Amino acid sequence: REDGYFNKETTSALRDFQKEHDLEETGILSGDTTVELMTQIREKLISDDPQIKKAVEILKGEVGQE
Repeated sequence: REDGYFNKETTSALRDFQKEHDLEETGILSGDTTVELMTQIREKLISDDPQIKKAVEILKGEVGQE
């Protein structure tokens, strides 16, 4: 579908993602590609989420005050 959300550039980026992660290079977001994309997003959020980092900082401060 070409509606500004999924176009030729998106398809190309998705194929690159699939190649990088040893998936079938279809340019279509489904099945194993969806699972791998969600895994990568989850890992990125766990390692780089500023909200989680701030929460940990606050909680460590509170624990240290007890």
